[in-house]
This record gives sequence, structure tokens and C-alpha cells, in this order.
Amino acid sequence: MINILSVIPELLRQSKQLNFSDHQLAVCLGTNKLGVRSLREEHSVFPFVKQIDAAAAEFPAFTNYLYTTYNAVEHDVDFQDRGVMVLGSGMYRIRSSVEFDWCTVRAIQTLRNQGLPTVTVNYNPETGPSPNPPCASSTCSSPS
Repeated sequence: MINILSVIPELLRQSKQLNFSDHQLAVCLGTNKLGVRSLREEHSVFPFVKQIDAAAAEFPAFTNYLYTTYNAVEHDVDFQDRGVMVLGSGMYRIRSSVEFDWCTVRAIQTLRNQGLPTVTVNYNPETGPSPNPPCASSTCSSPS
């Protein structure tokens, strides 16, 4: 077992790039997830936000579909605006979750009608972008 204090930043970064979770690293290092997260923060090992072009460059994409990755060197988007985060319902199967989609969409529409920018965060890899998404951006991320 490796001591958490002896982990060099590059090894930590490479581990995250290979998709090791904080929990998996904690088990290997004899600590907990918070210990690994603190180590990542100390060494500035953070994921980057990347953008998916849902329109495949056929026409300008006005909606951001975002994901996080450690395999990058810069963000694709600028985070200057602040808005309201709407948490999605999580993972579900296509055609079995209309009511969950409806709840998220209604929350977004209500907030936007009040002039507030919105972002939806949802871990749902089975669904893809719809042609007319109601939110300004959507983020899919996996547990770290």
C-alpha cells in the first residue's frame, strides 16, 4: 500500500485519466474519498469541461451538451454567467421516464420565464440530445 503523502501529482493525474474513482484510489492509498479529493485539490488535479457538438457541425449549435474529463488541458466553455442548476432524475431507460423529463423541463421553463439562466445536470448516458432542448446547457458526468 502506498502512503497518500508520497503520491506525486503526475501519478494522481494519470490515475484520474485512466478513470480511477476517488474511492478506488482511497482504497489503494489507505485513506478515504475526502483524503483523495483533498490531495487532488492540493495538486490542482481537476476535471475539465468539454462540449459535444450535437449538431455535428451541420448548423450552429446553440445548446451546450457538456461532459467532464481529466483527459484535457482546458475547458471548452467559459463559466462567467451564473444561473440555477436543475438536477435531473438520473439514469433511466428511453420511453420509460416521460414524467421525469417533464418535471425537469417544466422546472427549466419556469426558471427561464423568470429571466434566470439554467443548467441541467444529469447522469443519463442512454438518452441523447433532443432537437429542441429547453435548457441552455446540459451536463452529463460520471461519479468521480
